[in-house]
Amino acid sequence: LPPSGAAPGHNLNDPMRPWTVTPANVRNHHQLSDGYSYRYDYEIPGLTVLVHIAERGDRTFFQYSFAGTRGQGLSLEGFQVDFAPPVEGLGMEYMAHLAETGDTPWVQGGNFVGTRGQARRLEGFAIRLTGTQAPYYDVGYMAHLAETGDTTFYKNGQFCGTRGQARGVQGIEVRVVPKIPSE
Repeated sequence: LPPSGAAPGHNLNDPMRPWTVTPANVRNHHQLSDGYSYRYDYEIPGLTVLVHIAERGDRTFFQYSFAGTRGQGLSLEGFQVDFAPPVEGLGMEYMAHLAETGDTPWVQGGNFVGTRGQARRLEGFAIRLTGTQAPYYDVGYMAHLAETGDTTFYKNGQFCGTRGQARGVQGIEVRVVPKIPSE
């Protein structure tokens, strides 16, 4: 942490001195081609979160980043989440509740859910993990709702937001973290 915004040399894609490798380069030992190998007990996958903000268009954010706005009256119209880089055996799917439309079907991660430029605000959503590695991870997410503020974190397919209350989602945060095994 953080993916960006910290002082130079302290971000996910900044080179670690005196080497040229970045923290992002060494998060996944399967990517190494130099003969070295390692494994963390709990690897945290990276995420890319794209949101479509009313009147502003598409914006891209990363895991542990708030994606959207607060207090500006700009609702999200849709979103897309994907692993970056992909994680073998781990996927996700999500659904959305849109104003005047209702619930969408579940869509596979990496696909956009919602609308663009139709002024049909996102009012709620849910995300769940898929694949053989899904039992070893949790997906957590929260929203900033118009007139309400930040929700608590929901996880693993729980619905976050409202239905039919005209409270648009103005921003979201999504995290995928390893489950800590009980001993």
